[in-house]
Parts: sequence; structure tokens; C-alpha cells
Amino acid sequence: MKEGFFTYDNLGGEYLSLANDIRLGTPTAIFGVADYNKYLIASLAKNTLYVCSDAQSAAAAHAAISVLSGKKCVLLPAKDDVVLYKDALSKDVLFRRLTALAEIENGADIVVCEVESLMQLVPVEVKKITLEVGREFDFTALPRVLVELGYTREYAAETQGLFAVRGDILDIFPVGSDNPVRVDFFGDTVEKIRPYDAQSGERLAEINSVSLIAATDAPFNVEEREKIIAYLKKEAKKFTDSKAYGRAVQIVEEIGEKMVSGVPFSGAS
Repeated sequence: MKEGFFTYDNLGGEYLSLANDIRLGTPTAIFGVADYNKYLIASLAKNTLYVCSDAQSAAAAHAAISVLSGKKCVLLPAKDDVVLYKDALSKDVLFRRLTALAEIENGADIVVCEVESLMQLVPVEVKKITLEVGREFDFTALPRVLVELGYTREYAAETQGLFAVRGDILDIFPVGSDNPVRVDFFGDTVEKIRPYDAQSGERLAEINSVSLIAATDAPFNVEEREKIIAYLKKEAKKFTDSKAYGRAVQIVEEIGEKMVSGVPFSGAS
């Protein structure tokens, strides 16, 4: 719906009183309001944070507010709660959360989330790099930079968060993207950027630039990695039970190997 279709003046009645309280900064509470009216009020306000009780309610609110407001409305999902170290990891929800955080950084009028999402930590910023046709980027350092951003190097970029390097070509599936992209380099200069269909491999229209947002909300460089591993080793020594100590040392070694190789693991974010 076109932005500005609904306004306090057009709606009249108690909406005008509500608008006046908001303009004056008066603390305001409204009870017994139907969902549709809540969506409408959220659509009228600026810099709004709309909090729901669960993920399903948040999704419904986001859909309705997006239509009613015509503004940039972002749904911020909660990532999976990781309490223990596990080897298996699904990053789908984390990628959606990182994409939403990047959209918020780029300017969002309304943010919709569930309570759990609001309680979770967020990075100071979602790190990213931008590759642009005609611009230079140190190609030999690119794999290391991508691993530090949370991407995993594989033989093919089949899903989000993966990349592959062959010769002077980078294939990467950016977080938040519908398709992977192939970036052709000449030396350190970006020559061509072309998305392609992940299933069929069909080449799509060329683009001038691509932004690669981080695939983790806790990126670290080599120096930070060494500090983290040293801290974990120090903490492992606090276990007095020999069996628990042995398991802690094993986990620290596994985490260290994964951090060095760039392999994702549960708890890394």
C-alpha cells in the first residue's frame, strides 16, 4: 500500500489524541486493542519496534504492517538458542537474522520481532565487503577475508555461506541472496560479476557490484582467534574431574581446528 495512505488526520477520533501524546513524548499505553488496530498504529509511527510474543505472531504482524505502511519494515527472527557445543549446525535462521540486521543498519522504518529475538545479543555491526566491477581487491587475501567473515570454502557454492575459488574466479553464495554469483578477476581487478541459478547453473544478467555480508554474528581475525583459543585452554584447566577435563581439552582442540580451517560449528555465533 502507498505510504501516507493512512494518517492520524485521516483516521481522526482517538488516533489524533494518540498522535498528540506521541509528539509530546508522553508515555502512552493502550490496552484491549485488536491486532488490526495495533498494526495500523505501528504503520503510522516512525522508528517503530513492534514486539510479538512468538515467531508466528511476528511473521503475521510483519506481513500486515508492510502492506499497511508502505515503509521499509524488517522482520528480525530469533536465532537458534545454543547452550552446549555441538558438531551439527544449521545456519538458515542465523543467516536470516544477519540479513535483517544488515537491512536495519541500512535504514528501517519499522522492526518487527518476537520477545526471544529482542533478548538475544546482536553484533555492533554486520561486517561486509563489497566487490565492484573495475575496482581492485587483493585476490590472494580474499579467501582469508571471507573465512574471517564466516564463509566456508568448498568445491562449489551450493548454499548460502559457501564459496569456491578456481583460478581467477570466485564463486560465492552471499548470505541473504537468492542466487550465488561468479566474480571474474584479472589480477586484483574485478572484471565481471554475474549471478547464476543455483539449481540449473543458468547465467543471469550481469550486475555492477555485490555486497557480501558476514555469515556469522561473531567474526574474528587471526589475532582474536589465538586469544579465544588461549582463553578456552585456560578455562579447560579449571575442571578437576579427569574425565570432564579430558572432554574439555578435546572440545577446545576441535574448536581450534574448526576456527583455523573456517569450518562452522554450533556455538561459534
